Parts: sequence; structure tokens; C-alpha cells
Amino acid sequence: MAYAKHLVAFSAGMMFALGLGISRLLLPTTIRGFLDVTGKWNPTVAIVMGAGCATYFCFDLLARRRSRPLIAEKFTLPKQLPIDGRLIAGATLFGIGWGTAGACPGPAITGALWNHSMLAFAVACFTGVAIFELGRSRLAPSPRPSAGLVTPDSATRTFPAEAVR
Repeated sequence: MAYAKHLVAFSAGMMFALGLGISRLLLPTTIRGFLDVTGKWNPTVAIVMGAGCATYFCFDLLARRRSRPLIAEKFTLPKQLPIDGRLIAGATLFGIGWGTAGACPGPAITGALWNHSMLAFAVACFTGVAIFELGRSRLAPSPRPSAGLVTPDSATRTFPAEAVR
């Protein structure tokens, strides 16, 4: 079953990368065109996001009808967390980077294979994550899930299949 999870993850990643390429979301000009709402607006990002949401909605409806997932023992759903200062600060920094570079981390990783500026952006993203993780682990005590902080183990809830329906 472990191999099946890896195969599904690989297949999803390939579809994601191909979709980014086909829809031209690997081009910073497409992203900048989407963000330019007062000029020559390019709706490509909105169309791709809409298609992604519609696809997720359909698969979510199908999954909720099942007694258990295909390649896991239980359904795992994200916890609903409040909108707080940390989320707003992170979203703001992400948006500034996205708007400035015209790239998102996913497309940047894919585009880094042939575009040197996307490679630099992807390396900077990984470096920023590493700095954050090192700083968090050295400066802050271990967060308690009950304190409202998200840890890898507290970010999801595991349910038996009956509870998901």
C-alpha cells in the first residue's frame, strides 16, 4: 500500500506540472497579467483555480460516499483554524513574493528545470522555509496543539470512515 501512495502522489504531481505548462502558469507574465486587474487582465489563473476547485468538489463528494479511502486506512481531514495575525502576515509575505516574482512555489519548482530566474526563486523559497524552521525550532519552545498552534501532527484530524459521511 505504501507504493500505491507514492504512485498516486507522483501521478498527481505529473498532472499538476503538465497542467501548469499547458495553461502557461509557468510563465511569470501569465501571473503578472492575472494580478494586473486595472490593466490588461489575464483570467488564466482564475480559470485554473476554478477548474481545480470544481475537480476537488467532485472527488470530495465521491470520497464521502466510500466506507474507507482507496489506499489509506482512514480519512484524514484538515482542522479548521482561526484567521489570526500569523496567517495574515504569512499570506501578505507570500503575496508580495508572488506578485514581485510572478511565480508561485509550485510553478517555480517546475519552471526551475529550464528557467534560471525560476531556479533562483525556488532556491530562495527553500532557503526561506529552512530559515523559518531553524528559527522556530531554536527560538520557540515546542508548541502545544492545545495552544492553537499548528504542528505537523495537529494540522489534521483522522476519522473513521463512518464519521466522514
